[in-house]
Amino acid sequence: MNSYDAVTPYNFIPLSGRIHPGEEPPQRDRFYTDRHTGWFDIEVAALTPIYTRAALGANDIIEKQPTAFFHRPDGAFILPGSGLRGMIRSTFEMMTLSRMEFVSKRRLFYRSFAEKAGNGNIKELYDKNFRKDRLRAGILIRSDNGWKLKVSRKTQKGFILVYSDDLPKIFTVRRIGEFPHEKAGYVEIGDGKHAVLDVPIGKWQEQGEKNGYLIIPGADVMRKCKHPPAIYAKECSETGPGADVAEQRKYFQAIIKPDENDCEIYDIPADVYDDYLDWGRMAHGSRFGTIKAPRKLVNGSPAFALLDEDGKIFVIGANMMMPMRYDYSIADVAARSCKGDAPEMDMAQSVFGRISEGKSDRKYAMVRGRVFFEDALCKSSKMEALLDPKNPVRFPDVLSAPKPTSFQVYLDQSKVNDDIYHWNEPQAEIRGHKLYWHRPHEAAQAALHTEMPPKASVKVTTKIEPLRAGVVFRGRIRFENLTDKELGALYASIQLPDGMAHHFGMGKNLGLGSVRVNITETCLLDMLQRMRGLAPDAGRIPEEQCKALLQKSYQYFVDSIYPGEHSLWKNARMKALSLLLYSGSPLPSDQTKQVGIEKGNPQWKDRWILPTAAEVVGESWKSWKPRDVFPFPE
Repeated sequence: MNSYDAVTPYNFIPLSGRIHPGEEPPQRDRFYTDRHTGWFDIEVAALTPIYTRAALGANDIIEKQPTAFFHRPDGAFILPGSGLRGMIRSTFEMMTLSRMEFVSKRRLFYRSFAEKAGNGNIKELYDKNFRKDRLRAGILIRSDNGWKLKVSRKTQKGFILVYSDDLPKIFTVRRIGEFPHEKAGYVEIGDGKHAVLDVPIGKWQEQGEKNGYLIIPGADVMRKCKHPPAIYAKECSETGPGADVAEQRKYFQAIIKPDENDCEIYDIPADVYDDYLDWGRMAHGSRFGTIKAPRKLVNGSPAFALLDEDGKIFVIGANMMMPMRYDYSIADVAARSCKGDAPEMDMAQSVFGRISEGKSDRKYAMVRGRVFFEDALCKSSKMEALLDPKNPVRFPDVLSAPKPTSFQVYLDQSKVNDDIYHWNEPQAEIRGHKLYWHRPHEAAQAALHTEMPPKASVKVTTKIEPLRAGVVFRGRIRFENLTDKELGALYASIQLPDGMAHHFGMGKNLGLGSVRVNITETCLLDMLQRMRGLAPDAGRIPEEQCKALLQKSYQYFVDSIYPGEHSLWKNARMKALSLLLYSGSPLPSDQTKQVGIEKGNPQWKDRWILPTAAEVVGESWKSWKPRDVFPFPE
């Protein structure tokens, strides 16, 4: 890896470019003699410490109470069937060339005034969309018909500018960690106008009629001081040139409170408001809506908005220089990345089921799943399973949400020469299915602390009670009316070749949750004989015949999806998948670590490109030749 390769705890499985069609779903009121019904008994062994959150009790307080591992009412630890279902379905989806179904339809935000990254660069994109003549400010109102923005007619745009010199110092000097808020007061409209914004310049004061809001921004922009030493002491707070100093704002904005009979009312589309909330949660997590983050716009909040060419609101924000939405959503880019005509239903939807959003008259709008996951019960007692029975509580390193706004990582940059694609590029394609690397056991242990890390914030730190590596769970996966191809694909997505493992639960970026799943017993049923018999094992197909049927189904699945390759793992995409699932000899910890926004680290600021999984592993990956899962493991 060169010095300009991004380091992340995850990578991507490229999309295939085509979607393989799913089988016709069978009728739900019968069993078919030419399809397969039965179950897999599975054993799930934790290769690293593992944790999945239990439901909070009525009196639990997240900041004070450790959250126990998921468990039954009697206290026995379990892996919930819903989690196992998601784990296997994602692998099934990748193996069967199914579409990326669970992709956000929200549009991401950008807010770069100077960054020249991306084809056409983001600064130009922002300047193009930030039309000053279409800027409006007012009060956000929630009505029975949705969200609206009421804008005073006392000025054209609903707000004025105020000289910072006329404001108390407590508002004008903003330090690191201070976030935007508003202050109600008296707004006086002056005669002068700002030449660029075409907005009146007036005054604001705390005393008097509360007819508006002063918008107080966040921390001041820091710049290197260039003042000569002779005037440095007067102009700056430090003692010599070159130090970081706050750049003085000349103006603040003040929004005029609209009168009921003298205002413009603009509708705010539901997706515009929802996208704003998604941005806040993604960018600021649990801090959004508190004094530790930018303002969360609620009913009665002063807010800014931009109008499109039709005079309708297309973006809102707490400040004038608000984050802007890309034209395309993540789902738009993902759909564009699949070439050719996509079938209405893929294999994952046919086997695991599907529910379309809203009303739909499509033939496959509602499909019932044919695979059912039971909870997997821990074989060990509570004291044996805990990572440390005497001191079970651990503080993991900070677990942040995904940041798809880092387009240099989440979008395919392989076709770009001198620039990089961002989400607004019509040619941009998504990188593919995201998976975490299996990390060394030591990395997971090092990420779990017995005390809260120094200087860590309570808001971004959680308490957990993880289980130790080596703990084993047992469960069952039932299925009905699967074709040969579907049965083979389900088996392949559960029973991975030796040296591979799945991921389960929280903290995958830290190395937690590496699990090896083994099928310990396979039961296929002759449903006609089972219905005719009374014995518990009536209709069970003999073991040798069962193995032959399963092996035939597996090979039929491989030959159907990847014709001519004879092995699932000869395919280039599946080779990439095998690298991300390979747990036998994990990469060095420094190649798969979580890189934060640390001072002096240019990875995110300079938008380093993420190499492919094969490039991360290097030449050693060529010797990795996973074998198909047959013959069956004993």
